Amino acid sequence: MLTAPIQLSDGELKSIVSQRCSPFGTVKSIRIVRHFGRNGRRFAFVEMSTAAERKQLRNTVGDTPFGNSVVIRLQEPGSGQLAATR
Repeated sequence: MLTAPIQLSDGELKSIVSQRCSPFGTVKSIRIVRHFGRNGRRFAFVEMSTAAERKQLRNTVGDTPFGNSVVIRLQEPGSGQLAATR
């Protein structure tokens, strides 16, 4: 899970996610998904260059694998839930 202010645009979110994921390897793509039905939850689907990079990202930051991507929940800072800022 990563923390990110809710008012950021998708482009700004992609930039933050890319910066926070790049220490694990080369980020191939990032897709931001917003789920408006339940507290405005947001997710980033991050695709890394290799399976080893994907595994390291998933084990450190990600919530779950999804095909060739790692799903990362984006949490609002100070929301009362624990969130790891990396």
